[in-house]
Amino acid sequence: MLRLLQRLFSSKRGSGAGERGERLAAEWLQRERGYAIVVRTGATRRDGGRKSNLVCRDREVLVLSR
Repeated sequence: MLRLLQRLFSSKRGSGAGERGERLAAEWLQRERGYAIVVRTGATRRDGGRKSNLVCRDREVLVLSR
């Protein structure tokens, strides 16, 4: 299941503020909430913005963050 999720949600990520924000959010979720990061995704929107998502695991529950 974990590998399927990684394949479905993984994409090439760029650098910059979006990547930094996603990294900081992932670090916070791990440190403060104890979540395990399963997949980090990112995509560029049509308007030039960036959409980031995190798929995390909290024990037996998958947590989706946008």
